[in-house]
Amino acid sequence: MACYNFVLSSSDDEDIIPHYNRRERRFKELVNYFEVLDELEFKMRFRLSKQTVLLILEQIREELVFLTNRIISQQWVISVELVQLLHTILYIELVQLLPDFDPIILDFQIQKRK
Repeated sequence: MACYNFVLSSSDDEDIIPHYNRRERRFKELVNYFEVLDELEFKMRFRLSKQTVLLILEQIREELVFLTNRIISQQWVISVELVQLLHTILYIELVQLLPDFDPIILDFQIQKRK
């Protein structure tokens, strides 16, 4: 019978497990279309008026989820909520216009451009 007289410690695992250097998270600059576009351009892009978007935002504000805790000011939070809603509207339009739409392929193509 074999006799195992050694004890493995957690430091032994450090030699086996490679250390992965994670990239630092980079945040993209958010475009606030609500401020950048005038009423006509806004309606052409999102198919909703600015007033309608504000009404929708008031209805869903409590349901919005943020994946980061980068809260700078209350004004910044409102603009992030707007941007989140506007991007959702654009995403829904893409899905409706293109029945075979694959968001993973779109994300891959966007990443290639950077």
